Amino acid sequence: MTIELKNQAIDLEKLDASNVNVRGVGRGKAIEKLAADIASNGLIQPLTVYKVDAGYGVDAGQRRLAAIRLLAERDQWSGPVPCRVIPKSASETDRRAISFAENDGQLPMHPLDRMRVLAQFGRKGMSGADIAARFGLTEKEVAQTLRLERLALPIRKALAEDEISIGEAVAYAETTDRSAQLAHFERYGYANPAQIKAAMRKAAGHSRAPMTEGAKLVRFVGLDAYTEAGGKITGDLFTAEGERKVDGALIRSMAESKMQERRDALMAETGADWVEYSLDGRPRVDCYEWETPEDAPVPVGFTLEIDWRGELSEKGPLVRVDDYDAWEAAERGGADDETGDESEVEDSAGTQEPEIDPETLPKAPSRAMNEDCGNALTHALQCQLAMDYDAAFDLMLVTLLNNAASKMHTDAILPRMGYVDVHPILEDELAKLPKDWTDAWAVIAGMEPEAKKQLFAAVVSGLARAGANDYQNHPKPEPKAEAVRVGQRVGVNMHDQWDAEDRQAYLNRMSKADLCKHVLQLDEAETASAMNESKGDLVARAMKARWVPHYFQGLDADAEVGGTLPMAAE
Repeated sequence: MTIELKNQAIDLEKLDASNVNVRGVGRGKAIEKLAADIASNGLIQPLTVYKVDAGYGVDAGQRRLAAIRLLAERDQWSGPVPCRVIPKSASETDRRAISFAENDGQLPMHPLDRMRVLAQFGRKGMSGADIAARFGLTEKEVAQTLRLERLALPIRKALAEDEISIGEAVAYAETTDRSAQLAHFERYGYANPAQIKAAMRKAAGHSRAPMTEGAKLVRFVGLDAYTEAGGKITGDLFTAEGERKVDGALIRSMAESKMQERRDALMAETGADWVEYSLDGRPRVDCYEWETPEDAPVPVGFTLEIDWRGELSEKGPLVRVDDYDAWEAAERGGADDETGDESEVEDSAGTQEPEIDPETLPKAPSRAMNEDCGNALTHALQCQLAMDYDAAFDLMLVTLLNNAASKMHTDAILPRMGYVDVHPILEDELAKLPKDWTDAWAVIAGMEPEAKKQLFAAVVSGLARAGANDYQNHPKPEPKAEAVRVGQRVGVNMHDQWDAEDRQAYLNRMSKADLCKHVLQLDEAETASAMNESKGDLVARAMKARWVPHYFQGLDADAEVGGTLPMAAE
């Protein structure tokens, strides 16, 4: 049976949201943009409503309703709202079907269609700002859409027929040289957008991508310091957020100077014999960690590197592997070296072998060749993973899972692991996995999404670290700020979650005076009387008080949070 809808103009105040509307996700998205479009073009598609009591419920068009209300608040909408009214005879099932048909039938505009429309307005003399205001877009969105005009026709056709993605098309538009676009497209067809962009830049004479404001060296130097030094930041409407260009040579020079300053200061502070640093990745020096520099038999030093966030990472004290191995060999008395010398003398007395051209002999790839291959593969993996959330999630889970399992089953590796502590909840999750599994990828591939999420949460929880240390590895009197933020996010309550035995052990370490003053909060007279009690009795009273140490500040809203307390000698 066909349900006929009646056109009717209805006052805005009589319209309200309906629970029959099938759109749940994205109801509040892009309301500003939609309001700008309605302000410019009017309401092209009426709302679909149903009579409810004295008003009407909007079964389809709640985003349009929100946009119209926004315009009314700004005095940009007046009068009734065009609607289509569903008859009272329609059942709730009929209404949901109508709502579904309207929402499901809406297809997003193809990027090429958007480009053609915006380009027509541009040819009429409208500026990018005017076009943006006309359609409720930003100038950057307009410029990036018009960028598709650069594409050669065969590439436009491939995009129209969904043979390439919008990401690949935008990468081809990196250059205005359509012959270069076609040469790459005809040879490779579709490819990774990052690879396409690199090829287009190379064709334009830029073999190396320019440094952008998002680079780790820029974050290390700081944009303020860079601009104060005369550095320029360049970009246009086509430039994405965080991709404005900077002077790479100046940035590297400033980073080098800043790193050298830290190197000199570190050597002065610690008395280190050497400090190695690198602006790109890890310093190329193999080292052993050395906890007590004063006992080191060889020179002690540190390494400095810049992490992906642009923050300086210091590692040490360290000793160089070559230095330590040479010392160790000398300690053994050099017996191996003497044996080698005798064999060399015997060989020198024999017949001299004819010279052989090394180019005629096969040889294994050098360390540099293997390193180049590793760098190339790393780049390819990073480009692919950056666009595949599911694979990236699985990779992270596999990495953490392997480490957690290693910690659980291999005692020898425990001292060497820097992360993923196995705790009871994680042990339970690991126990659910197939027995004797060796391939984490196979395990993850066979899991349901919800089970995978639960396992991920359990493994990630093993990364949590609350304690903070100073540069001498002494515990600080407060936890890591990140630990407090995470604790507040997940609702940690240390009064309820602090183990009773641990609480009692902590209180036993406190002096009787501190128990009276800070925990029991007794006045002078009460304290004088309580000091006659045994330590055990005071601790028993303290166990009943709703009190936690200052260390848990912010993680127990109900408890009395004490000050930093001196610990009694144990």
